[in-house]
Amino acid sequence: MPTEQSSIKTFHARRGRTTVTRAHILENVLPQFELPEGDDALDPRQILNSPEVIVDFGCGMGDATLALLEAGHSVLALDVHTPGICRIAEVAQASGFKNLALVHGDGLPVLQDRIVHNSIKTFLVLFPDPWPKAKHNKRRLIQPAFLNIVRNILTEDGQLIIATDDASYAEHITEVIASYEGMQQAPNTFEFPDTGFHRRGLKLGNSVEIFTLQKF
Repeated sequence: MPTEQSSIKTFHARRGRTTVTRAHILENVLPQFELPEGDDALDPRQILNSPEVIVDFGCGMGDATLALLEAGHSVLALDVHTPGICRIAEVAQASGFKNLALVHGDGLPVLQDRIVHNSIKTFLVLFPDPWPKAKHNKRRLIQPAFLNIVRNILTEDGQLIIATDDASYAEHITEVIASYEGMQQAPNTFEFPDTGFHRRGLKLGNSVEIFTLQKF
């Protein structure tokens, strides 16, 4: 059953222009990495034949995902952004990466309905859309309902790591996690890869806030 979180769009639908090259990737390359279709429950560790899988939720243009793959990590990357998903698939094929699974579209229903509980060690949300206008704040991804979804699929020692360079969003996140039971803040020990949004935030002089939540 859809939750309030899954019924509210937390993203801008950004498909981008479908060039000949992009159409080729969507039809011939992306399917090599997409999760199996259907309603069956999925364990990313079994799909990627790996004891640990990192989720890169809202992977954007794929900077973090590709760096993690290069470092040998297994990654489940999810985003609606067609150019980014195509870039990840294209580079992964060219590099021979087998440690990748992709979701092209709204990832919340996939996480909520198909990923088995207690299967993800590290869940990354790096620089999500801040939805800065007050009337759009309800569209911010970080809400109690989202934390519930993430907590369910985290392993017993799993962590959710959130990064933002938007001061208003950082305040919102602080308020949400202060009242949330089920995960608690912990020191950040995971060095997530750099991203374009990270570099942009630093160039603008913004402070980057990192929130690490430990399941308990």
